[in-house]
Formats: sequence, structure tokens, C-alpha cells
Amino acid sequence: AIEREDTMFMNVTVRRSVNLFEPCSVMWATSDGNGSATAIEGVDFAVASGTVVFPAYESTALLVIEVFAGTGYSETDKIFFVTLGTAVNGTVQDAQALITIQNVQAPPPPAPTS
Repeated sequence: AIEREDTMFMNVTVRRSVNLFEPCSVMWATSDGNGSATAIEGVDFAVASGTVVFPAYESTALLVIEVFAGTGYSETDKIFFVTLGTAVNGTVQDAQALITIQNVQAPPPPAPTS
């Protein structure tokens, strides 16, 4: 993997609310957003997928997703998705989460006037 200086990490919490007595697992993956505020895989965030595992009696699990701050100014926040797939010992109720990368870059200063 290529190391980038503008890397930050975003925590996404996945919750389950039923059948806490057994371990559960669910597949997940990131994907580009949509519309004018689209975050792009490999440009704004790292392509990521895997399986999140809930041990017995645990109701939450954490996904850590790499996002890139970038060097340019954007007037809008950017969005992407985390999609949950097939679950083992569980049922997926909300299969897709909208994730927002907030614009933290300051706008460029105005051009000097003469």
C-alpha cells in the first residue's frame, strides 16, 4: 500500500439488536457516493471491505475506514456508502449507511487588490 500524508481514519459503528446470545458476522464494503457531492474510492477514501464479527453478547462493532483529507479546497462535504451484505446468525435491517467526509479545508484567500 502507498502511504499518504493526508490520511485520517473514520470510525463507523455497526449495531445489532437481536440474538445477542450467539456470535454474528456480516460482510461489508465501501462504495462511491452519488450526486454532486460524490466521494470517490481511492481518491477521497480507501477501498475497503471485509467481515465484521460480533462476539456473543456484544451489540456493537467498529469499522475503521481510511479517508484522505486532500490538499484542495472543496465547497461541499463529500459522501460515500458503507453497505452491509449477508449476515450469519443475524439479519441486516439497514443495509446501507451514508458516510459524510466533512470539508475541513479553509477556502483560499482572496486575491490581493491593487
